[in-house]
Parts: sequence; C-alpha cells; structure tokens
Amino acid sequence: MCKKEKEWNSLLTKDTGMKKLLVQPGKAELTSEKLSDQLKKWEGSGMKGVMFFVPEWNEEATDKFAELGTGPIEPLVLSDFTMSSNMTGMVLYEQIYRGYRILHNHPYHK
Repeated sequence: MCKKEKEWNSLLTKDTGMKKLLVQPGKAELTSEKLSDQLKKWEGSGMKGVMFFVPEWNEEATDKFAELGTGPIEPLVLSDFTMSSNMTGMVLYEQIYRGYRILHNHPYHK
C-alpha cells in the first residue's frame, strides 16, 4: 500500500504492530544477502509486517526526518547516493525481490 507523505503522521504515531523503516540516503551497507537474512528474521518474529517510508529527499526532508531515527522508525540505506523517491522505490522493490530469491535459493541477476 502506498500513501502520500501528508498521510504519514498517523502511520508513524499509530501502533500498527509493524516495523517502520525510513529509506534514506547515506552510506549503504545493506547487501542483497543481508536483506535476505533480515527478511527471514522479520518473517519469524511474529510482527504483522514492515512499512517502508520513501520520502523525496531535499534539505527540508532532511530536517523533517532528522529526529525520527531514534523514534518509532528506523533508517534504511539502499544506496550511497540520493535518488528521487520513484527511483528509490524501484530500487527497494528490486532489493526485496533479490532478498526473497536468495532466501528461497533461487538464482537472481546482479
């Protein structure tokens, strides 16, 4: 499910029983293999699901989300460079796809 940023406040403050991740630029350390391991842990944890928040990054967004890293939402870095939210969403889907392919011992392209 995709929501507009203006609808995020209720999702961020509401206890949904889901893990909340803010996809942001920074030093990427998450490989497809590490994400696969994380997907396995999340599936076995009993949580209801995972929410990915993908904002359009600019100076205002950096200020807006600076305090969220220690709150109910955790940072997730996919790339070493800043991308548009559309491109970030596409990379996120690709990483999740690769993670599940690895998890189920299926080949995938790099």
